[in-house]
Amino acid sequence: MYSNKRISTEGGRKGIALLVTAAMSVVIFPMVGLSVDVGIMYVVKTKISAATDAAVIAGARTLNRGIDFNAQKDNAIITAGNYFRANFPDKYMLTNPGSSIVTTVTASGLNSRIVVANATAVVPVYFLRFLTNGPPSVTVKASATATRRDSNVMMVIDRSGSLNPAGGPDACTPMKAAAAGFVDKFAEQTDYVGLVTFASSSYYMDFPIATSFKTSVPSLPGIIGGINCTGGTSSAMGLWNGYTALTQLAQPGALNVIVYFTDGNPTAFTGQFPIKLGSTCPNPLKAQIPGIFGVMTENGTAFGLLNASYTPVTAAAEIAAEGTDPLTSASTIGCSFEHNGVTTVESDIGALPTSGKDYYGNLLTGDESPIDVATKVGIDNAATNAAVDAANRIRGGAVITKVTPGAPVAAIGKSLPNVVIFGIGIGTVDPVFMKRVANAPNVVTDPNPSYNSAQPTGFYKYCLTVDDLKEAFDQVAAEVLRLSK
Repeated sequence: MYSNKRISTEGGRKGIALLVTAAMSVVIFPMVGLSVDVGIMYVVKTKISAATDAAVIAGARTLNRGIDFNAQKDNAIITAGNYFRANFPDKYMLTNPGSSIVTTVTASGLNSRIVVANATAVVPVYFLRFLTNGPPSVTVKASATATRRDSNVMMVIDRSGSLNPAGGPDACTPMKAAAAGFVDKFAEQTDYVGLVTFASSSYYMDFPIATSFKTSVPSLPGIIGGINCTGGTSSAMGLWNGYTALTQLAQPGALNVIVYFTDGNPTAFTGQFPIKLGSTCPNPLKAQIPGIFGVMTENGTAFGLLNASYTPVTAAAEIAAEGTDPLTSASTIGCSFEHNGVTTVESDIGALPTSGKDYYGNLLTGDESPIDVATKVGIDNAATNAAVDAANRIRGGAVITKVTPGAPVAAIGKSLPNVVIFGIGIGTVDPVFMKRVANAPNVVTDPNPSYNSAQPTGFYKYCLTVDDLKEAFDQVAAEVLRLSK
């Protein structure tokens, strides 16, 4: 006979659950503790790594402060420490007081300086310490390195008269202030900075490229402040003289940069022109056939330029002597194309250079046509083509075959690869021309039909007003320093 009486096991189950829980707690509690402690350590590790990265980057960016390497190193170390503390406060996530960063700055033999930071923080543990031999705290470490390549920067600055037209807006003064501010972004005794200005003609160097650009007498900012804006726009000559300076410096391991500023399209170029037999030029000049001259346009008229066999002492001396832009030497007086004389070139210069190139080997033919030496359009087109080709040849590391009088003859036969060109424009300059010079990327909204991905890429910044000049020069400086990292 069977009974339907139920036997209760509830009390037994409760006992088993307690036993199982007690047994599992030996495993569960350490796992929970491990999760909490490891989670805290992970958060601290992430934070201290980001703070250390920020510290070395900030330190590298401040290597321009100071007049020598030791001062720059000290500034970088202080800046790195400040950035680290700003991003990783003391006692962050209950870390023990005294988290620290040790920063070192060393100069490499490969035209670079290296900023290295090692940071530590002590993280207390709350559960793992109860394990056998469990530590009361764990030290979290992070390290980061930032390398700043030395920058060799040639400023190629337009000083033509259109920057300061009579009765018009003055762009020359704010341009000089912005360019001087640009210089201050670079490191004395480490970076090299120089200046070439161009107008109707371009002298080899207004400020020879050097590391003492802030402390020399006169300093580069002082030279910039004394720029006199007058004359035409001989862009190809300016670009090539900037390249000559970088090539002569011969530091391919550094970041080599040309910063090109202008307010208009080219209106002048130099070349070995055939001189007509019936020319009124003095006999010594005729004997130089084919002579080396330049041509420019102004107000629709073709003018002659400096005889390139003449080496001026300084631009200021020439301006004082002639009362105008230093375009010609005494040897050209009497020529009908001499700037201060008759305003024609046809009776002296027969045609374009027979080589089809300017004096430095840059092509006068290109996208702009027609070209000739008798009309404003013809000269301007040839000058524009020469400037674009000069930029292409510079980025391609062309060998220097000719130098401007006064430039080191030792530069002939040398070349320098991977020069980056940045452009800044204002006024009437053609944006497509500037993008071609800088090899700015070709995008749908900002086309550059000549973009060459095989060459170093620069960029072009247009200034709508003179108030934009400072921002433009600052942006180029930031880009140069970014590429130097």
